Amino acid sequence: METISIPLTHDKFALIDADDWEKVSQYQWRAHITVRRGDRTDVYAAAFRARPVLYLHRLVMDARPGQIVDHI
Repeated sequence: METISIPLTHDKFALIDADDWEKVSQYQWRAHITVRRGDRTDVYAAAFRARPVLYLHRLVMDARPGQIVDHI
């Protein structure tokens, strides 16, 4: 399957399946640093112009509010 690289801020990027491009291309994506644990930093792709903040992995999975979705 073909993948597309989505550029984020902070020199990061997210990989998506080409099939999801139409859905995610309407947003501007940024790297959102959410949690720091010691030396570990969790970074999520997020669209801040959407309210509330929209996370890429939740959009791709068509997640309902309250549904737990994580990304790999």
